[in-house]
Amino acid sequence: YAGKFQRFGWTALEISRLAVLGLLIGCLMVTNTWDYPTYLLVGLGAVFLSSYFRNGGLGVIVLLDTFLKSGLVLMVGYLAFLPYHLNYEAFFKSIVWTTNQTPLWQFLEISGLFIFIIVSFLLIELRGRLFSLMVITRAKVFTSIGYSDYSETNKRFTAEGILSIWCLLGLLVISIISIIFSTWTGSTIMFLLAILGLVLMVAVRIIGSSRPEKRQMMFVGMIISVAIMLVIGVDIFRLEGDVGRMNSVFKFYLQIWVLFAVAASYMLWAMMQTRWVHLYKLVTLKRVWTSLLAALMIGASIYTFMGTHDRIRDRFAPLPDKMTLDGMAYMDKAVYIDPNGPIELSYDKKAIEWIHNNISGSPILMEGMTPMYRWGGRVSIYTGLPSVVGWKWHQEQQRWKYRHEVKNRISDVNYIYRSLNTAQVLYLLRKYGVEYIYVGALERLYYPEDGIEKFNEMTDDMDVIYANKDVLIYKVRYK
Repeated sequence: YAGKFQRFGWTALEISRLAVLGLLIGCLMVTNTWDYPTYLLVGLGAVFLSSYFRNGGLGVIVLLDTFLKSGLVLMVGYLAFLPYHLNYEAFFKSIVWTTNQTPLWQFLEISGLFIFIIVSFLLIELRGRLFSLMVITRAKVFTSIGYSDYSETNKRFTAEGILSIWCLLGLLVISIISIIFSTWTGSTIMFLLAILGLVLMVAVRIIGSSRPEKRQMMFVGMIISVAIMLVIGVDIFRLEGDVGRMNSVFKFYLQIWVLFAVAASYMLWAMMQTRWVHLYKLVTLKRVWTSLLAALMIGASIYTFMGTHDRIRDRFAPLPDKMTLDGMAYMDKAVYIDPNGPIELSYDKKAIEWIHNNISGSPILMEGMTPMYRWGGRVSIYTGLPSVVGWKWHQEQQRWKYRHEVKNRISDVNYIYRSLNTAQVLYLLRKYGVEYIYVGALERLYYPEDGIEKFNEMTDDMDVIYANKDVLIYKVRYK
């Protein structure tokens, strides 16, 4: 049976590849669950295309082969992380109707550069079919009024043009529906359905051709289709428990952006090849297209150079001296204006850098609590060390049925910093396994002075292991 298995791609190498694919896709369920359904679709779509081309067309064998290989990918992805699946508890599992749709101008503001390249590529691919449609239409008109010379032309182009007619009629119907139902569907859905129609027309044209790059082009068409379906899906549904549809949009739009970017990059490269140059015989058209592409690329690049400064300017002053990939560089001179008073971030930076260099493993470090969207949680964020409780709203979202426990932990952290009852403070520190206590300018703004100073008096139970002008770090001793 080895020959039959090899015919369907069931070689040891192919099984290994499928196992690796399953492992990579399974990782996404653990590391960022929002990515899992998207890249599962892409992965299984690639499995189908591989079987389709290997067997020379669609049939029962291809469907069975795809089903079995997809099952292997899913099984490996699940079993590799079985302890996670057996113990993880999700609180929001359903999808509900969305609250609103994305206006077309906002969608194009985000993905307009990619859409411009993708649509240009699709129209170039369809140039012959569109031309044949025009010839057919003209021939039918002249034949109907008695000019029989066009009958042969009509026969000649009917085979190729009939599919084009139906596809373009479908696009026309979509456009009419868009006008009628745009208040319910939103303009973005109808716009993307039209592009999806173009993708399908190109796919039909390419799938039966002998072009050497048709496998790559079918894969690119597949990921464009996945991206379009994601945009449409988010405009119809959202995850239960979402804040409006905020998380649904920004999580899936990151994936959409990546898929469109990969597809557009390939299509732009293809259009720039020598064999595409003749398509731009009209110099004026070529200049206009190139100018539009350049303008879109420059516009899309503005945020890369200026966005970081603007975001920092919203929060801190002055700006860093130079552009850098160091995510903590702004802290050298930045001052955070908290409602309770200013905080010079340079002292927190020095303490955080000391932690990076001197504390290993994942000991629990406790820091003070603040209302949301302030400087609280900064040590855990910049060191990766676990804390007693993280950012309040995220903790509540991720542990919805246990919100009371989040509230209790916040209360206990506040008690530890405020209370003068050292015995109870020690009990709570041991309860949560706290090894380090962080006291910086933020803690002094949010907690009473005597509550902060008591740590200096607890010399039998903790030691100061780091100090600068604003920050003290204590190490708790466990007897």
